Amino acid sequence: MGVMGHYVGDGSQPLHTTKYFNGWFGDNPKGFTTRTTFHAWIDGGYFKKTGGIKIEVLVGKIQPATRIANAAEPDGIFHDVVGYLVEQNKFVEPLYQMDKDGQLTGTGDKGMQALPFLDGQLVKAGQMLGNIWLTAWLEAPADTYLQRQLQQRNAAGAN
Repeated sequence: MGVMGHYVGDGSQPLHTTKYFNGWFGDNPKGFTTRTTFHAWIDGGYFKKTGGIKIEVLVGKIQPATRIANAAEPDGIFHDVVGYLVEQNKFVEPLYQMDKDGQLTGTGDKGMQALPFLDGQLVKAGQMLGNIWLTAWLEAPADTYLQRQLQQRNAAGAN
């Protein structure tokens, strides 16, 4: 569960969904940052500078987990997870634009403007993870391992 949580959380960070994960490279017509520290800034530096992740802000935005609708279909959850990653990828350029516009400095009112977006990405991750865990629990077959072991033990003792 912890490993899955890590990957689902990573998936909500747009830079984990692009080849431009650590500064723009190659053709750069919009003049986005080429800083190779950009990824680390988004993953933690910005939150550290702005006072850390504020759980009390995030908790009120999370909804109860829901079952992933097509989970019973072959590859059903896989398609939902791919859709989740594709949606996060749509925020790569807007994230770079926030940086270019000075909304990711963590200083002054303008430098704090990216915080709601990044908080929202954390909420998306938590929501997706909760949905995956709930779906796995609801779709899991009954665990009969212990019952089978006891039956085998009893059968062996009767002989």
